[in-house]
Amino acid sequence: MELDDTLVEKIYSDFVALLNTELELREFLSFLPVLRGGLRTVAQGIFHSSISVKYNTVVLLKRLEQFSSTASSVHQLNPFLLMSFQRIHDVVKPDTRE
Repeated sequence: MELDDTLVEKIYSDFVALLNTELELREFLSFLPVLRGGLRTVAQGIFHSSISVKYNTVVLLKRLEQFSSTASSVHQLNPFLLMSFQRIHDVVKPDTRE
């Protein structure tokens, strides 16, 4: 089943709007077990055709990097995802301040 692009954009927008605190981000990660792909499933939003999804993926990943308890989830992504994340971040330069 493929999700409609509008729905995917809404999901990623909601991630950024609703996941702000360290506690919220840790709880979010608890629903993404490493054995099932962990954060990779969400981080793959950087490859989506929608610039909105790419942008919100970068914002979410940068937010996760801000806390020592959640940063490792980003740093454990495979090298290709990390490189893509950094390149897209350098292009969109999101404002990640709360």
